[in-house]
Amino acid sequence: MFDWFNLVLLAIILAVTGFIAYAIRMMLKKISKVQVSRGDALSLARQIRERRIHCPRCYRQSSALLATDTKYKCDSCHSEFEGPPHL
Repeated sequence: MFDWFNLVLLAIILAVTGFIAYAIRMMLKKISKVQVSRGDALSLARQIRERRIHCPRCYRQSSALLATDTKYKCDSCHSEFEGPPHL
């Protein structure tokens, strides 16, 4: 039989699973509102991938983008620096 711990654990798992399903549903709804053709999406992804951003500290190519519009993080020395806008 279930004791209280198992019931609480099951309730938490169900709540987290429901929240994740709700978040995915909302994200897919927002994505479906944006009408971007496949070719446009591929060209945008290619432009982002081909950016040549070099770290001012170690001069290696950096590819890690941070959450802000112009902030980057070096993969080698892990320093954060400002650069050109992502898009």
